Order: sequence, then C-alpha cells, then structure tokens
Amino acid sequence: MKQKVFRHGPKLTALAACAALAACGGGGGDGSSGKLQTITFAFPGNATLGVGAVKLDASATSGMPVQFTSGTPDVCTVSGDAVTPLKAGSCVITASQPGGQSADGATWAPADAINEVFNVVKGTQTVQLVLPNSLQSTDSLTVPLTAKAKNALGADNGLPITYAVTTPAVCSINGSNLELKGKGLCAVTASQAGSTDYEPAQTLGIVAVDPVLVADGFDPATLGTGAGSTTAIRTKQGGGVSVNAWHWSIGQDAIGNGGWENCDPKLGDWCYQQIPADGTALTSALHTKQSANAGWDNGSAFNRVDIFVPGVTSLVWDKDTPGGKQVTTEQSLIFSAGVSDGRVTTKKPLHVELVLSKNDGKGGCNVTLSAPLFPAGTGMRSYAIPLSWFATTASCGTGAASTSLDTVRGLPFYDPAAPDAFLAALDKDPLKSARASAATLLKTYPTVQVRIRDHSLQFSTTSKDSKQNLIFNNDLKVGGFVALL
Repeated sequence: MKQKVFRHGPKLTALAACAALAACGGGGGDGSSGKLQTITFAFPGNATLGVGAVKLDASATSGMPVQFTSGTPDVCTVSGDAVTPLKAGSCVITASQPGGQSADGATWAPADAINEVFNVVKGTQTVQLVLPNSLQSTDSLTVPLTAKAKNALGADNGLPITYAVTTPAVCSINGSNLELKGKGLCAVTASQAGSTDYEPAQTLGIVAVDPVLVADGFDPATLGTGAGSTTAIRTKQGGGVSVNAWHWSIGQDAIGNGGWENCDPKLGDWCYQQIPADGTALTSALHTKQSANAGWDNGSAFNRVDIFVPGVTSLVWDKDTPGGKQVTTEQSLIFSAGVSDGRVTTKKPLHVELVLSKNDGKGGCNVTLSAPLFPAGTGMRSYAIPLSWFATTASCGTGAASTSLDTVRGLPFYDPAAPDAFLAALDKDPLKSARASAATLLKTYPTVQVRIRDHSLQFSTTSKDSKQNLIFNNDLKVGGFVALL
C-alpha cells in the first residue's frame, strides 16, 4: 500500500493552486521553494526474515536521489537503498527527496514523502545435526549431541533444539545426550519448534552403533594425480582402495596407451578418480567417445571400486589374507553410492561383492560372495543390502555350493513396493543353495574386501568434453562410510 505524507502541505497546496490559475505567477510551477517534484516508490514485496537485505527502488521526477528511512526500526532497518528485516511484523519505509539544485541547475522543492508498508513474514530455518557415521559402545555409552538452528543464510539463530529417537532398542535421549542401548542403526530427530520469527524445522540423522567398520572416509593425500587405474588410494583407517574403470575403446584410443582391462594415466579425462578434501566420497570416472560405442564389443566395460578393511591393502596371491573382519550377528552391508541417470533407467543392477580371507592356495582365488544393487535414483543414495541376499560366486576349493555372477546380475528388478518377483527368484536354485553356502562361509572366514562393480554399463547419459565432442558418462561414486551392521 502507498501513503502520501504531506509534510509541506500548505506550501505545496498553494503552489498547486497557482499552477491551475493563469493569474498565479505564469503557470510554470516555480515558486520560492523551487519546482514541484514527485516520488515513485515501487512496492518491494513482502520480505522473509533471515534471507538478507531487500533492495528498494524509488525515483524522483527531479532526477535527484531518493532517501529512505525506517518508520519501524524494531522490525526493519535501512542502509542506503536496502532494508534489512529484523523480525516478523509490518515494516514501514519512507521515501523522501529534500529538494535542492539538480545537475541541470534547476531548483526543486521538497517532494511529498511516500510510505510503503510491507510485511516481514516468518523465516524458514534448517536444523544442522552433527553426527558421526558410527559409534562404538566400548568407547562410551553416552554421547553429547550437537545441533543448531540456522536461517536461510546459514547463520545460527540461537533457538533451542530438542531431540528424539525412533529406534528405542538401539538408542535413547537423555536431555541433549544420546545413550546407546544396543547394536544397529540409531535414528535421531533434532527439532526446533519455531518462534514468532521462524517456522518450525527438524532433521533426521542416522548413526550406526557397533558396526563392523570397513571404511570411514578416503585419504585425499593418497589420490596422487588421480589419473588412470590405481591401487595407491587408502581409506582413513589405512585400508587399501583399488579403482579401475575400463572400456574396450580405451585400448583403441589414438594415444595408444590403453590396455586390456586397464585405464592408462595418459588417457586424460576419459578415466580418473576424484576425492573431496573431506574424504567423504570417491568418484571413479569413466567417459567414452560416442564413436567408440558402436563396435563389435561395445558392451565390454566395467567400473569398479574395491575397498579393503582397515590395515589390509591387498589380497595375498596364494594363501589366506590376514587381518579381515569377522561377521557374527551382522545383518546388512551399509554404504552409499551414486550413478548416472541413464544407468538408473535401465533397471539393471550393479553388483556388490564381499571378498573373504580364504584362498585356494593355488593363486588368485579368494572366496567371493555377490549380491545385486539396483540403484534407487540418481545422485548419492544410501543402501543397506541384506547379507541374506549374498550368494557364493567363487568357492575357491571349499566345496561350497556356488552360482555364476551372470545369475546374480540376471535377477529381476527389485522394487521395494512390490518385491515378490525378486524374492521368489532369490529362493530358487542355484541361487538358493549358493545363498545358503554364503551364509556359512561369511561366518567362517573374515571379510577382507568390499567390491562395488558396474559390469553392465549402459551408455545412455550424454555430455560433452572440453572440445564439445559427445561422450558417454558412466561415473561410479562411492561414499566413504562402509560397514557391516
């Protein structure tokens, strides 16, 4: 709404009357105070608390600058042409022009002041809850919780936080402390009830209690150049990480440095790794030229990340690998991963392997258990694969029932809302017998490695390289936290 304030009412009214009558000073609108001027003040719209200053827009017919003042300094303040909301309520801003001499030498009378009244509405807020990926009850049964309510600009608004849990068998709340009760996933909700200035907000945090830890972050210092295939990367717990992205066209690259199932460092932006500074994820990039995907063997490709348990950096070639983690009561493998949108639309699985310490003693064969992973969507997603889904795919002289990796990859699509077809396929031989043997092997031999592999790439997501050549992007991103729980 607009409200004129006639601070100079009698003088301006007389001048206006003179302008209407030919006998009053020639009809030019000039007088002892100067020419008349008016202000146009654009309504700035309602403001939301916590999003910063709002720019004001007003102009005077004299061309001289308009000044702004706040009539409600407890609700909003003005600096220059910007108004900053302080709390929810009605904000009154006055636009004025005191008159004077303009750049062209004309003298102007003060303009009628114009008020704009607009609402400062409640701001939105987010709750930032700080939780580790995992907690060990042997370290402490009571863990202090830290959470803050932040406005839209990320500033702490100082409002109180309350906590609750939805997993009472695993954890409970005592004031602002988390108390550990048992093994499993603990779900913590941090809430801010809202105030006269902010809408309510809450967030959910998940922490694994007493997991068998495989990894909790990658060490960026071990990335090196990030080019080609590598076995040099380490987790923050000292476990080895092997990364290999490969497509048959890489071996046919004009540079001539590709190899069989090997990504050469000289191939530049076709295959490489990335780790952010905080080590929370690892990306294995696989990019191929459009022309390379029409060959006789365009399906020969994979993208693979192998993560070893703490202290283990590689498999022993011809005997059991020491230092693994033994599964006892754990039920799931938990981790996060991300793939391209084109990969998701195929509804075909990646597959995940648990490599055990047991070796056949002849070289190169470790007992391996495999399960499918159907991506739930693009971007990073959290997954919990039941250990009961894993089937033995390499028995390595143990005599255990096994099945082929192709059988695992050929399972029907898993839809959590309609899982019957998938579960029925799991319960048929040879998968049924291979799953039964996997359950026994998993509790007999320690796990030394988790492998996440995309072995059936679909080149359906397109992007362009630095030279605007069409390429196919099949990156595999793996989160740094991997555990059995």
